[in-house]
Amino acid sequence: MWVTHRFKALFVITVFFVGFLCITGCAIKKPDSEYINNHIKVFNVSLFALVNEDVLEGVSPRRESCISGYEFYYDDLDLVVSYRQNDRVWRITTRNKKTSMFGIAPDDSFARTKG
Repeated sequence: MWVTHRFKALFVITVFFVGFLCITGCAIKKPDSEYINNHIKVFNVSLFALVNEDVLEGVSPRRESCISGYEFYYDDLDLVVSYRQNDRVWRITTRNKKTSMFGIAPDDSFARTKG
């Protein structure tokens, strides 16, 4: 009888501890993440910037809604800028060979980028 009570108590403590770790782990930012994220720019669009419907490099955006917000497609630039409901950039997707992040461009070989 006392074994099942101890097991239940240990189980509850473990579940509480794991839940606490998950919640606090998501809230803690990694060192330098703010600096790195602020320096990610593609065609002068940076992460967490406010919505901007301006023409980029002479290309007008095509807006499409998605589950968590909306996206601007710049088809001629092979660029997609995704916005959350709070009108901030949360993802930049590019296949344009003229762009790069940290010196790595789309279509670069693995051997070239790892050095």
